[in-house]
Amino acid sequence: MVRARIRERDIPVMIFSLMIIAVLTIVSWSIPLENYLSTYPFYRRFPWYPYWRVALVNLFIWITVALLFSSNTRLFVYPLVFSMALFTVFHYLMILTAIQEGYIFGISVLVFYSVWEKKTLYYIDLGQIVPLLTALLLFLSKKRTVTLSKE
Repeated sequence: MVRARIRERDIPVMIFSLMIIAVLTIVSWSIPLENYLSTYPFYRRFPWYPYWRVALVNLFIWITVALLFSSNTRLFVYPLVFSMALFTVFHYLMILTAIQEGYIFGISVLVFYSVWEKKTLYYIDLGQIVPLLTALLLFLSKKRTVTLSKE
């Protein structure tokens, strides 16, 4: 069994980083990012857009933290895991909302697909890949720490 040990001096940094991610998540819910990211004129008020916004922002946070995590700082573990969890939850809420609107989606191993006008479109499922990469980063970090402590 793996136990996560939180050192007392890490708690303020952990809380601060989680608060920043929470604030960015709340703000991203209400700002129509799709208006700034797309030049195509189409109806932008689909019910899954708020989930998409939050998932997108947390994906960017996760990528940034994953890059910083390579600096071998333990404090990046908390925002890495928190942003991964938020991204995954809102990614699948977005898909669930689209399904409730009548769109056809399916989830397979590392991909999800949608059926549109009798055509099946496949997408890489970042909702599965990001948690796997996070687990890999944590595993490699733990392995590197153990290797360095033996030297």
